[in-house]
Amino acid sequence: MKVDQSGLNMTAGNEGCKLVAYPDQKGVWTIGYGQTGPGIVKGLVWTQAQANAAFADAEATRALRLSSMLTGATSQSQFDAMLDLGYNIGMNALSTSTVVRQHNAGNFKAAAAAFLLWDKITVNGVVTVDAGLVTRRQREATVYLS
Repeated sequence: MKVDQSGLNMTAGNEGCKLVAYPDQKGVWTIGYGQTGPGIVKGLVWTQAQANAAFADAEATRALRLSSMLTGATSQSQFDAMLDLGYNIGMNALSTSTVVRQHNAGNFKAAAAAFLLWDKITVNGVVTVDAGLVTRRQREATVYLS
């Protein structure tokens, strides 16, 4: 499957776009729609076109990876919701998640409930529930079941 415009809009809306690099909640330098990695450093500035291109490329790569994880029938809404989760938690984490495991078993209600397991953030070694992640996971679960 491929990400559709609805899925792109969901992730873009969840991530927001900042054209000047900033440290995220964990102190990782981030720019655009949540892009991180080598070269994303303090003082970096992107154009909107650069942010959009990086986002589209990242989503296309993630969509291919997600497609390879799925073994059963998947609706576009389910795909988009799982792709948004993977964008936020990382595709390695998604690949071993209860969300994907339950989805592949055809247990869609259990898969939707499993989105809510990903509501925590670790800062300075302390794991806490993050209200923003709770809201995002609820939206993803709703989209997944739609």
